[in-house]
Amino acid sequence: MFVLGAIAAFPYLFPQLWPLGWVSAAPLFWAASEKKAAYRHGLAYFSGYYGLIYHWFIYLYPMDFAGFDRLQSILVIAVCWIGMTILQGPFFALVVPIYRRLRTGCDWADALSAASLWVIFEWLQTQTWMGVPWARLAVTQYKFLPALQSSSLLGSLFVSFQMALTGSLAAIALHRLNGDVPQPVGNGSKANEPLVKTPEKRKAALCALLATTVFSANLAYGGAALAMYDDSGAKSVVAAVIQGNIPSGEKWKDGSVYKTLEIYSELTLEACEKYSPEIVLWPETAINVSLRGMGGLCEEISNLAKSTDAVILVGAFDDVVSESADEILSYNAILAFYPDGTIGDKPYYKRHLVPFGEYLPMPWFFKTFLPMLADMNLFQNDLTPGDAPNLIETKYGKLGGLVCFDSIYGELARESVKDGANLIVLSTNDSWYRDSAAVYQHNGHAVLRAIETGRYVVRAANTGVSSIISPTGEVLVELGPLIKGVAVHEVKMLESRTPYSFVGDGWICACAFFIAGLAIAKKFKKAKTQ
Repeated sequence: MFVLGAIAAFPYLFPQLWPLGWVSAAPLFWAASEKKAAYRHGLAYFSGYYGLIYHWFIYLYPMDFAGFDRLQSILVIAVCWIGMTILQGPFFALVVPIYRRLRTGCDWADALSAASLWVIFEWLQTQTWMGVPWARLAVTQYKFLPALQSSSLLGSLFVSFQMALTGSLAAIALHRLNGDVPQPVGNGSKANEPLVKTPEKRKAALCALLATTVFSANLAYGGAALAMYDDSGAKSVVAAVIQGNIPSGEKWKDGSVYKTLEIYSELTLEACEKYSPEIVLWPETAINVSLRGMGGLCEEISNLAKSTDAVILVGAFDDVVSESADEILSYNAILAFYPDGTIGDKPYYKRHLVPFGEYLPMPWFFKTFLPMLADMNLFQNDLTPGDAPNLIETKYGKLGGLVCFDSIYGELARESVKDGANLIVLSTNDSWYRDSAAVYQHNGHAVLRAIETGRYVVRAANTGVSSIISPTGEVLVELGPLIKGVAVHEVKMLESRTPYSFVGDGWICACAFFIAGLAIAKKFKKAKTQ
């Protein structure tokens, strides 16, 4: 099962293997047939699954930017890699024994319970500081756009639901063919006694047909949505993303801010001279100081905005005196510099901070038992998370901001569109992971956010991948990792809204009610037979 879990992770590393994602859950639900080993099989599967997906932590080495020597770097990377696998693997492995307990022997009900459990657990991965929905099943499809268009209806969890449904139907079909579909637990039969002694080819064929129908219907909808999409009547602007390609080791050196400003100013001038963009986006913390506290830096960027006649969006820190005036709150922000020389008075503040990188969760525990993780924070004090979309106003329309980690949480982009965002701007810094699979996977999440919200996404990354993405998820222009340059493309300021932007992930409640109903029905049936 460990090997099968690792194989299931291949589409995250090699997106051209996207078909594998549609059956990757089949071995997991097949394993539910064994009563005593169900959880153990699930644990082995997800250890291989998450272990391979998060292999890119090794690209953090050496962690001299955080002040660690080589041995400390190896230890921290091992803790992060193994820790993320442990944090998510044992939790998600619970799907297998729960699914086993809920089985009824009715194929469609069992398949629906498997898919419902899958998306409930994917949704739970967005909760609390430990929740990291990086490995959402839908991400495996980000290079195959027809499969993702239904995200505009009910979000990327809906795509995951369909993929888990096809996987579970495939597992049930194989069990039927083998004639070894187990009795549902609690009906008076032995747990592993077969329902029949000969293959049930008709039921197996029906399950295979249902799996094919789900897959085909999703692709048919996606193909139709792509063919019918038209935003030609919307207001258009030219957007530019600036990729300075400044490595982490250089970015955080003392005094690097002036060299960084020079690089980004030169690239901005180059883009404006060639393409005359109205909106220019710099990456996350392109200016790694509290920008509004540095009058000289602000003046230089304001003059740049005036000379280029562009709105320049700068990733930087922003320090604000708290309402009680007893502390300074530091935010990871996107600040707007306008062509008239003014600075926006309402920056976008990153809403979902990175644990250990930008703040320390449960400080008493980690300072006591894992002090190396406590020392990973690059800043003297914890950053403060934003608590609202804080749309950036421009004469072209409203811009919804996302910073780095924000972009893997669909709800944040949805909140921005709900508040009236016409365009999504995303600043990120993935330089820690150089040219590993992580930078492509992260860009894949931006594809999901574009389709879910029906908005163009303009994404600037410090060392790549930078991109401009259409509302159908098409990457219109892209700068690969570890190169210096600019990417420019026309985008539209859109007002129409997708169904997902209205309903969000609320439909997951229906999945939860379905699971609860099955559990209650099983309990009553078991009591009745005793």
